[in-house]
Amino acid sequence: MEYRTLRQNSYATVSCVRGNKHQLPEKFLTDVTPLQKFIFLRYINIAFNELKNLVPLENLHNLLVLNASYNQITEFPVGNWPALTHLYLDHNRITELREVHMPRLQLLSLNNNHLTKLFNTLNGEPVLNGRDLPELHTLELAHNKLYLLDKASPDDLGAPVSLRIQLPKLKALFLNHNALTSLATYKLCPKTRFVNMLDELPTVEDDADDVFHKEHNAAKPPETDAAPPEENNQGESTEIAPPLEEQVVGEEEEFIWIREENGSALGDLPQLSVLSLRSNGLLDLDGLTYKAVPKLQYLNLRENAIGLLDEVNKLAAFPRLQTLILLENPIYNLKDYRLEMRINLQTLRRLDKDTYTPEENDEADKIAEERQKERLAAEVIVSEFNILP
Repeated sequence: MEYRTLRQNSYATVSCVRGNKHQLPEKFLTDVTPLQKFIFLRYINIAFNELKNLVPLENLHNLLVLNASYNQITEFPVGNWPALTHLYLDHNRITELREVHMPRLQLLSLNNNHLTKLFNTLNGEPVLNGRDLPELHTLELAHNKLYLLDKASPDDLGAPVSLRIQLPKLKALFLNHNALTSLATYKLCPKTRFVNMLDELPTVEDDADDVFHKEHNAAKPPETDAAPPEENNQGESTEIAPPLEEQVVGEEEEFIWIREENGSALGDLPQLSVLSLRSNGLLDLDGLTYKAVPKLQYLNLRENAIGLLDEVNKLAAFPRLQTLILLENPIYNLKDYRLEMRINLQTLRRLDKDTYTPEENDEADKIAEERQKERLAAEVIVSEFNILP
């Protein structure tokens, strides 16, 4: 293990990086306990080693930047790092986030881990919240195992219904290469049961005599050896009613998930301007709402399953959207694809890899204006003649 310590103007840096395998084949770091005595360390780079946890570093209160990427860390660190601004934990084995207060953290990178949920599994509270991470502006969660309840498996009661990200200052969110097939939200509702009354009627195959005997026997009082109930002086029966739990035979009610109209599984991200959802298998754009991300400017939807223009039209709700990436989606094969995207999303300035030219903008604006006039004319006709659309 090699320590290189530099002290300049009251700050210290330690770099403990595993070198090339051919140069340091037997010096892979597995323990950083010796570092815990360097209480004034501010910059630590321990990437490309074989560390399983960062416990020895949890009391280094002066840390500003910690890079522990490319290790074997399984638990999210809960260090007492009030000054930390950048935390890199890419390419580890972290399966779950933990509540931690980092008041100055600005960038958190957790790419290539094993995360499936972003909230506390014990109480359901969001871990990524503005109370604990008030200054976080960049969050990288690409290449994890994040997933949500979707219409392909609406009866999966154990699936997360929301990512529950509540970061008031977050500006960039990278969710590439997960399994988020939709950002719609669901609510749990009782399952409706239908009873077919025809099942209670006799079939034509029933013998007429059998039907008669059934009705005749049903009209007769049941024979019993028990004495009739006694009556009090007012002629009322003194028979004691069975307990309530014996009168009602209840069944355990079944529930199913029902998709909500305007909910968003993203959470509450009022300052978000950059969102990447590349390669998630997205089937629709439900849940991508103005309420959740009102300042969205850049959206990467590359390598998904968006195939309908109606889905793309939902993005017209974002007045600041300027860049949209739709490469390797079925809609990419739409006739006049580039022109149609610009007509339907009039704030768009760049599609995929190319910026719109002034000529393209003029043509799209002209066609959009003509279509708007046609829609208004159709609405007038419907209104005047009371024609149902």
